[in-house]
Amino acid sequence: MAPLSRRFVVWVFALALALRVLYISVAVDNSTIGSWLDAGPDISLHLLRGQGYVSSWDICQNFRSFRTPGWPLTLWAIWSVFGYSVLVPKLFLAALSALSCVFVALLGAHLFDARVGRLAGLLAAFCTTLIRWTGTLGMETLAVFCITLGVYWVCVPPARLPASWRFVPAGLALGLLCLTRPLWMAYVALVVLALLLNRREREPRTAVGVLAATVFLVMLPWVARNALVHHRLVVASTDGGLAFMEANNPRSFRQHGDWIPGYAASLPDVRRRLPLSEAGFNEWMMRKGIDYIRAEPLLFAQVYVLRLGYLWKPSPPAQQTVDLSRKHLLWMTVWWSACYTFMLAGFVLKRPWKDEWQWPVLLVLLWASLAIPLFSNQLRYRAPLEPFTLLYGAAGWFALVDWRRNRLQASNERRRK
Repeated sequence: MAPLSRRFVVWVFALALALRVLYISVAVDNSTIGSWLDAGPDISLHLLRGQGYVSSWDICQNFRSFRTPGWPLTLWAIWSVFGYSVLVPKLFLAALSALSCVFVALLGAHLFDARVGRLAGLLAAFCTTLIRWTGTLGMETLAVFCITLGVYWVCVPPARLPASWRFVPAGLALGLLCLTRPLWMAYVALVVLALLLNRREREPRTAVGVLAATVFLVMLPWVARNALVHHRLVVASTDGGLAFMEANNPRSFRQHGDWIPGYAASLPDVRRRLPLSEAGFNEWMMRKGIDYIRAEPLLFAQVYVLRLGYLWKPSPPAQQTVDLSRKHLLWMTVWWSACYTFMLAGFVLKRPWKDEWQWPVLLVLLWASLAIPLFSNQLRYRAPLEPFTLLYGAAGWFALVDWRRNRLQASNERRRK
């Protein structure tokens, strides 16, 4: 464990911010929202017009809880202050992404040493996939920021404050993560379990209580609002059933696990089900997807393994390759292949699972690998994985360097004898 200098932290933030602002200014169309309207901007625009928290997408029209409010309300707040602009939210995302690089660097310095922290921060700053997300009005950059901030506070005990106090900002960040990407709600439960099992945590029960209470308070207004709107418990959003069913159906299973937009509209009984409540329709769609999996479990297992391979493939994920040149695709394939190689080498040499403080980081990789293939092979969802993959890639590089140096020293000592 070795702290990073403030000068380096500021330098990494400035470098990452400059690269992202340059990309947004030069390589991105900032005149229209583009294909990201249904990711939250439509709700924000409805709020600006005084039409309420309403979203329409696919067969789900005028749904009132179709998206969790993390990104739509953030975007609405930006537009309320600065007026409608596509550019201003992207600059805000650029700042969040630069801060994510800082927290990756600080986390690497705490869990490993300053060398790892510096390299991890630089890799995150130059990572083109993280840069590219700031050029969209999607929610991925906000999710990356929330998870890096939350994991940092869970893993790094403050020097001058009671240890349990760090779980307040951790809970705020992880609560906002749940309200941005509901898929990560179960990850918070895994973090709670990891804290209880961490023998090096001084006050595990207090830590768990503070973290759980903070996450609960962050999510409470949304859950209470949904109870008033739907007259039933809706913890997350009402888009999960549609996404799950359109990713798990007979056509999807026979098209390499591709997500099939519009599949719900083709179902013969879907129109009869639309008069159901919004929450009831969401549950019906979820059961429909489960029924398809039960009908063809072996085919689903093959698709699940295929999606897992897509999740970790070195080339850029789907939805990031449309406008990339062949040279860029080749470069990103080399980038992630090298990162995975060093990450695996570090796992072999360092065995990070033996360090309790690294469990929350490892759980990010584990939970994403288990959960994301259930829903899609459109892998914009892997964005929260990338900072931690870069972190372990940097750690693996220096693990190999140290291993090589130790072998040379041992060889020289044997020769002297």
